Amino acid sequence: GKRYLISRNDAAIIPFGYRKLATGPSGYCFKRAIGLQGLALKVIMKAFHFDSLYIIRSFDRTKFNVLFDRLSLLLRARDPESIAEISLLSYSLLLDLNTLQGHISMPDPLMAARRFMEQHLSRKITIDELSTASGCSAKTLEALFRKYTSFTPLAFLKKLRIDYSKILLENEDIRVKEAARMCGYANQLYFSNDFRMRVGVSPKIFRERSLRHNLKAGASSC
Repeated sequence: GKRYLISRNDAAIIPFGYRKLATGPSGYCFKRAIGLQGLALKVIMKAFHFDSLYIIRSFDRTKFNVLFDRLSLLLRARDPESIAEISLLSYSLLLDLNTLQGHISMPDPLMAARRFMEQHLSRKITIDELSTASGCSAKTLEALFRKYTSFTPLAFLKKLRIDYSKILLENEDIRVKEAARMCGYANQLYFSNDFRMRVGVSPKIFRERSLRHNLKAGASSC
């Protein structure tokens, strides 16, 4: 198997499964583990490329530790009323790790607005909320979005919703109606219309094609 050298202040994102860890000359390795499960977790892990081992260089663990400690505390308490907070913290934790991968280079206000969109993708989001989250005016925010993404903020939000729904639809256990709700669409018809306009086919046809493709890919790898 592959070997990875982790330097000081680096972090290794290790998915579930057996991995052999060995310390170097320093003789020290700090490992934190947590067990989470859920209908959308698998597709989110895949979307963020955390379904395989990944190295984050120069890892700033300050915010990560705060989220992780709070999440661990809630899980140990086993209080059913904490389920909503656990779900939000879990997604926030993965989102922060995804941001630290450095795939996107955007100004801080734009990253803050995008993060707010991704953390609240399942509900209605207003321009005022995005302005508050980014710390700049609606006019400035729109200018930044147009410059760095070629989209208006709301058009970019719609793009995120549809892109995320495509990942969800690849999981046959998630119904089209449920995928629409998880992406912020209360009305499945509106979702289907937006999806068709962006992707070119209906959500149902997209799912059927994706499942056929995955079956062929699985058969060819056997």
